[in-house]
Amino acid sequence: YFETHPEYFALINGKRTGEGNHLCSTNPGVKQLLVKALNEQFEQGYELASLGQEDGYRRCQCDECEKQDNYRGIPEGMYWEEFQKTALKDTPCERLFRLHKAVIDEVAQSHPGRKMLLLSYAPTAFPSKEIDYWGDNVWVQLTNQGEAYVAAWKGKAGGFTGYVYWFNITIPMGFNVHATPSEVSGKIRYMHDAGFLGLYHVMETNW
Repeated sequence: YFETHPEYFALINGKRTGEGNHLCSTNPGVKQLLVKALNEQFEQGYELASLGQEDGYRRCQCDECEKQDNYRGIPEGMYWEEFQKTALKDTPCERLFRLHKAVIDEVAQSHPGRKMLLLSYAPTAFPSKEIDYWGDNVWVQLTNQGEAYVAAWKGKAGGFTGYVYWFNITIPMGFNVHATPSEVSGKIRYMHDAGFLGLYHVMETNW
């Protein structure tokens, strides 16, 4: 869409850019494209569809997006895990949460009873301070299943699922084991006890 609708894309360092497919979260056209894509999935018969920001998210710096929140990304030199547990908790990326909630609410009108899977990842690892409850039709897919993240999201949606990557073939040396079978079984027990409804295993894996 960049050639015909550059306004859909993030303003970064003073320029709209299609590189990386980062979006302007306050542009109404972006919202309607997301609604359209999700409706099309449900019209194909899917009972559940997912919604989340792109990997490697970079925020739009246009005036309208920037006034939505105080999220300004990770400071240079800080690890994501440290950022998530400190600054992000106090300055959540409300611009994404607002967009996602608006999309979910509109899709729920046209397809009541269908489930939405909301990605909790990187800038959305900790929940919004504005949205208390996402709806019974929303499951939050936690990419970090640590106790702090589970506790923060508890009671804010209809349920949890977990995005896990216990085995991985994307690293240069080939197949890699992130967890032993014993560790995996312990993690599954923990997630079951925490009320998780399902697991998604990262697609690059090989059982």
